[in-house]
Amino acid sequence: MNATEILWQAARVGEKRALPILSFPAAKALGIPVDEMARSAELQAKAVFHASRLPTAAAVSPMDLSIEAEAFGARVRFAPDEVPAVTGQLVPDEDAAKALAVPDLARGRVPVSLAAIAAEKAQIADKPLLAGVIGPFSLAGRLMDVSEILYACVDEPETVHLVVEKAAQFVTSYIQALREAGFEDEELLMLRATVDREELERLVDLNVVCTISSVDTGLALNALAENRSTVAEAHIQVDTGMGFGGFLIGEPEKILLAYRSLPNVALSGIYTQLHAVSPKGPEVGAQLRQFRQVLDAIHAAGFETGTVHAAGSYALMHFDEARLDAVRAGSVLLGRCRRSQGDGLRPVGFGEAPLAEVRWLPKGHTVGADRLTALKRPTRVAVLPVGYQNGFGVDRPRDSGLPALWRQWKKNRNRTVRLGEQRVKIIGSIGATETILNVTDVKCSAGDPAVFELDPLYARGFQIEYR
Repeated sequence: MNATEILWQAARVGEKRALPILSFPAAKALGIPVDEMARSAELQAKAVFHASRLPTAAAVSPMDLSIEAEAFGARVRFAPDEVPAVTGQLVPDEDAAKALAVPDLARGRVPVSLAAIAAEKAQIADKPLLAGVIGPFSLAGRLMDVSEILYACVDEPETVHLVVEKAAQFVTSYIQALREAGFEDEELLMLRATVDREELERLVDLNVVCTISSVDTGLALNALAENRSTVAEAHIQVDTGMGFGGFLIGEPEKILLAYRSLPNVALSGIYTQLHAVSPKGPEVGAQLRQFRQVLDAIHAAGFETGTVHAAGSYALMHFDEARLDAVRAGSVLLGRCRRSQGDGLRPVGFGEAPLAEVRWLPKGHTVGADRLTALKRPTRVAVLPVGYQNGFGVDRPRDSGLPALWRQWKKNRNRTVRLGEQRVKIIGSIGATETILNVTDVKCSAGDPAVFELDPLYARGFQIEYR
């Protein structure tokens, strides 16, 4: 079995084994400062080998999300007990984007990373070794600043496109180097179809498993593979209600055309994307029944479906019947998945900002933004210079109507901010750029750091660090 098959088997067997995400904690276990390990292939290999001896289904090479940006010339902060983090802004405007050169694989810590991976691959033979690279847009965000690139998508889209294109060029070459370092057997699945010839060429060159979501995308991939005298691997995408792409469940004849009429495409899997309102709702069951009808039609025609998968993060956490042959964990790893009691998940996104002002307000004084709150007693308050324009108190909308408004109001009412070891409540509603805290019983002063939960998806105006 290759690495992917081993991982899928580990997910299906009765006794589950952990699938590790990051390996930097191994540095602490060995007493190795993180900043030293980040610069040493030998120490990285030592840490990964140590972690691989734990009862996990796979080993993971260190990935600190700064290697690629550093190769471009971005400043990186190193510390003994923290993962390296990009600081500053390398590409502030269009002129800088035009002048930005795509680095070769000899820049920065790329050679260290590749040497470490080769050493890890040679040492670890009893389980898969996973490695990763940052995505082109995320890399562009580190070069332009994560907040600034989001504004630039509206104000300067040409600049963003230019930086993303250069980032994609480098990431593509880095992936190829990973292949050459020993990951030729690992499978990468692109969960999005395309008819763009250049993109398909890159995917085929890297042996990426493509997605076929329509007759057109199937024909485009087959034509490219035929011209190259090769066979491209792909999964079929079925639309059971999300609408993001895929063959409709009512057109199985089009799906069968993909099996019958694409000689240069090897279909090794099939998947759908599930949506659900609540863990107890009937939607997932109905979608899975529709999906199985499609599978039955394919089997009845004499074809194998290969790896069948349907569960993204939410379905993975709430619907055992949706796990099938494989799962696609995404937002759950970022703390952005809808939660349920006892799921063991913890938030991963936090903001930090200094208090702008601390003062006393008299009884009866009003505070807040759109919904004013009158103080019932003299109150010591602190001004946190963060509001909903920064993403504070902003959450991904899940549903609508009065119940949703009630839940959001209740959540914001109970939202707290941490000052040192103490938690303090918000008074009134969160403003655009400021929020009022009740610090009557807390020892604090202007300039003290405040820490608060913040969805990374909506954060604005913060310097991003990974710890």
